[in-house]
Amino acid sequence: MNTARLGYSRASFYFLGSTPTDTPGFAAGRPVGAIVIAGSTASNGSSQITGAGANVGSNNAVSRNLYTFDDHIFYSLGKHQIEAGGWIQWLQSNDNLAQNQFGQASFADLTHFLQGSIKTFTIVPTATPLNWRTWMAQLTSKIRGR
Repeated sequence: MNTARLGYSRASFYFLGSTPTDTPGFAAGRPVGAIVIAGSTASNGSSQITGAGANVGSNNAVSRNLYTFDDHIFYSLGKHQIEAGGWIQWLQSNDNLAQNQFGQASFADLTHFLQGSIKTFTIVPTATPLNWRTWMAQLTSKIRGR
């Protein structure tokens, strides 16, 4: 007996976030980025005051396609069954996952925030999409007794 399967799968993830567009951002033409007061500059890090502006992970997207072909052959001989086959898969991934695309300003404490004295500022001036492709495969064989 022979079985063959062909498959396709697509998944996408978008985190766009939203901030007021009438408020000037850190970079021309972009929304306000993340503002951190006395806290961590890590993505979704803790802060003494609730974070403001866009999340550092805003404007991120991933789309992935999987193309799969699977084929196996089964052969019975007396009380034994022999199986041989394998699968091959083509993966396409289109990623745009640059952090801090809208900028992130970090202030040491509330006093420095009120004074406008930034401790660190991070921004990705131009996000570079990462589009990659790969082949995956597996061969299998089994002999079973009944």
